[in-house]
Amino acid sequence: MIEDAKKELTCPFCEEGTLVRRRCPACRKGHLVCDECESVYRDADSLDEELPSSECPHCGNPID
Repeated sequence: MIEDAKKELTCPFCEEGTLVRRRCPACRKGHLVCDECESVYRDADSLDEELPSSECPHCGNPID
């Protein structure tokens, strides 16, 4: 089970990139960002809800 939690997630938008965990500098909450197309996702359960890549999905502050 632990191996499943560490499994890399593929971006559902571009289908090529890997989703990596990042923290917002403002609110310090984590989110996922594609290393290829820079799509942003709140978490692994919200992969069908792409969000603007320049805003934190939790607080709306810039994440660039």
